[in-house]
Formats: sequence, C-alpha cells, structure tokens
Amino acid sequence: MGAFFTNFQVHTGGLSPGVARERLLSGLRERLVGLGLVEAGPGVPVTRRWCVAPASQGPWLAVYDEATEGQDDAMLEAGALLLSSVLPSAVVGVRVHDSDVLDLWLAKEGPVVDRFRNWPGYFTGKPIPSRRTGRLAGRPEAWRELLVSGAPDLLRAAWDAPPTRQGASEILGRLAPLLGWDSDRVTVGFRSLPDAVRAGCTVLALRPAASPVTAPSTRLPALGHEGGVGPSLNARVGEQLTLSAVAHNTGGALRGLSIVLFGQALEDGLVTPGVAALTLGAPEDGREQEAPLSASRIGEQWVWEAHFSDTLLPEGHADPAAAFRASTSAEQAVSLWAATRVQVSISASAARAGRGELHIGLVPMQNPEAGQTSWTMRLRVAR
Repeated sequence: MGAFFTNFQVHTGGLSPGVARERLLSGLRERLVGLGLVEAGPGVPVTRRWCVAPASQGPWLAVYDEATEGQDDAMLEAGALLLSSVLPSAVVGVRVHDSDVLDLWLAKEGPVVDRFRNWPGYFTGKPIPSRRTGRLAGRPEAWRELLVSGAPDLLRAAWDAPPTRQGASEILGRLAPLLGWDSDRVTVGFRSLPDAVRAGCTVLALRPAASPVTAPSTRLPALGHEGGVGPSLNARVGEQLTLSAVAHNTGGALRGLSIVLFGQALEDGLVTPGVAALTLGAPEDGREQEAPLSASRIGEQWVWEAHFSDTLLPEGHADPAAAFRASTSAEQAVSLWAATRVQVSISASAARAGRGELHIGLVPMQNPEAGQTSWTMRLRVAR
C-alpha cells in the first residue's frame, strides 16, 4: 500500500514566521467558534483536531487537520479556504493518495483559485499520462509569485521526469524546494507526523458548542443508520474474511458497547470468528479498540460476544438532516455526524462449505433492548 496523507502549507505573507503563527492560531480559534466548535477540556470527547506545527525559517507554516485525512475533496478545499481567510495570504492544501496522485489546492485570501493534479484520469481508470500524451491541470501563472527566487516554471519542473508508480511523492519532493516548503513537513499528515514535529505542535482539540458537556442529556443511547459489508458475501474454505458493520449513535451520549455475532452460518460452523475491532468517530480519528470474541449459548442459539465498556460517543442526531439543523455550516454538520459513528470489523476464517445468514449486533450497554441495531449478511462458502 502506498502513502496517504494531507496537510496545509500557509504562507506567512511577509510576516515573520513567529508572528504569522500567533496570528494564525488566534484567528483560527475565533473562526472555529463562529463555526460552532470550541476547545474541549480533559476527558471530553473530541470531534476534530487541528495541529499547527512550530514556525520554521521559511515563509510557510505547516498545518494538519485530522478530518482531512479521510481524503475528502470538499474538506480539503474548505480547509484551504478557511486558513487563507484567517491569515490573509496564500494557502496550499496538499493530498497524496496511494503514492500515485498528488493534488494541490491553491487558495488566496479566501477562495480556491487553482488546483493541480498530476494524474487527472486516475479515479476514472485512465492510464497515467506521459510527457508525450499527458496534459496537466493547473495554471502556472497562479503560482509564480510563490516560487523561490530563480526557481523554474512550477508545472514544467513538476513534470520534468517520466512518471512512475511513486509519482506523487517524487513530484512533491521536486516542488518543495521550488516553493520553499520544509520537505519534512509537507510529506506527512496528521497521522504520520514525526514525533519531533508533533512535540512542538499546538493542537486544537475541538467539540461542538451545540453539545455542552456540562448538561448531560436524559436521552438514552440508541443506534441506527446501519450498514456494512455485503449484504451477500462469498468465500472459499480456508479464506480469511473481514465482517463489518457501521452505525451511528442517534440517541443520548453512549458509554459502553457490546458486539454480538450470531446466525445460521455460525451454527453450521461455516466461519470461525476471531477478534473484534471497534472504531469510534470518523475513520480517520484512529480511536480503535480490539477485544476477543467469546462464545456462549443463549437458549438454543450460540452467540459470540465482545464487550467495550470504555466506549464513549457524544450525543447523537436522529439522521444527517438533524445534524445539519444543529450546525452552523456544512463542515460542522459533517463533523457532528461523523463523531457519532461506530464501525465494527471482525476477523474470521471460512471453515466449511455451505450457506447461511450472519448477523452483527451492536448493543449499547446503557440501553440494550431499545437501543440495539444489527446488520445482516448472507454468507456462501464454497470448497
């Protein structure tokens, strides 16, 4: 697997790096409050994290937004626009996808004015372009004022070597000195920050202002909007499988969750379950826990269970539309909805041939009967 990461490079706009960083931090805090996000205290669930790296000698500040690690176009463009309006200057949003695709968003004092992609047809299955047949997106004139004195034309320099499977990293490596970026800070993202950089970062850990932690909700937790792998799943005997289910907390704050695996496919011994992994919040948050599944007999049925007593999710919304109504912007609505997400992944092996249904149940410990939900898949194991 190649590299996946995102970051923002914020131009100091003629200010000294230290002064620019302080203005960026204070302005970003103010703007985030306007978006309905406030800094969370110790022990409070966090829905989003920003990391502002220490000032360096060059004219750029590195900023990392945990939410953009999901590689979403809209989040990256919104982040570039936000930072460029907080510190009125140029901001470049950087995304590397699987070491193949390099995307750059250039924003100037607010709006995004240009976008560069080295492999325009990547997501539509078109082959990587060559220098003879390829055509690059981007307008060089939008970038020229940002180049280091004496640097060659940006796009020509970006494509002055034949493309390879590692094209994104190579191109980014060639662009960094032309723009004056710190190569150690532009080639990493929130999740891959070196310890030496992370130690000097100022981290803004945020929660929605609309969900104050000082007034706990009286609503019981409840799970809904389920999904997962399948609904049909085919395998061969001996093959390793990942069984997954996704839901959202649609009720009050949730503490403690049980995972239950059951169904005819288990009764007939078609699969042997292993470990349950639980990811809370947006996938890029990285709040993953693991627990073994243990078997027990309930009445006439065998079930496999895993328990996560430390699970903590904020109060939820009935559906995405409700999250939008509770927010002040589309960006905040996405954060509110993603913060209540629950994803379960169960490792399993196909043990014998046959067909049968398999169910993954998600059960909040504080409201096990009314708050539970499940995801069903039809499993077929061939020899």
